[in-house]
Amino acid sequence: MRFNQHWAKFSISAVVAVTLACGPGEVSDLGSAPIHDLPAEAEAEGGVVGDPWHCGELGLKCVGGLGIGECIDGECQGRLIAECWSPEFAPTCDAFCGSFAESCAYLACDGATAWGWAGPALEADARCLGGDHDTVIPLTVTCDQPLSGLITTMMCCCI
Repeated sequence: MRFNQHWAKFSISAVVAVTLACGPGEVSDLGSAPIHDLPAEAEAEGGVVGDPWHCGELGLKCVGGLGIGECIDGECQGRLIAECWSPEFAPTCDAFCGSFAESCAYLACDGATAWGWAGPALEADARCLGGDHDTVIPLTVTCDQPLSGLITTMMCCCI
């Protein structure tokens, strides 16, 4: 009986640890295999670019939704929070990023502040959840600009 109690505690602890590690769009120290080969460090305008999959001394994962995210001078830069939201629930990127205790990163995700999908809600949500690169629209909006009417489902660039 004692073995079953310890096993149950271990199982619950493992589920909690996995759930916490997989939280929405957070910077994670859990690495992932890079989908492309990058030099360990490369000179770039404004700093040294590092591996966004293993950034800095802590090896943080800076890559967010759609594979967008950078590591410069050992720190994660703006990345898309990998959550699909409607502008109805978070009307601006300031509100979206704030809901994750982060700040909006103006034009810091491959030159855009937000990325979104237009069309009927169910279709736009499905394209967002599937990470559809073919129909995504980069938005060069300010962090406080309302997104309603521009897109149906979005991801914002946060830091």
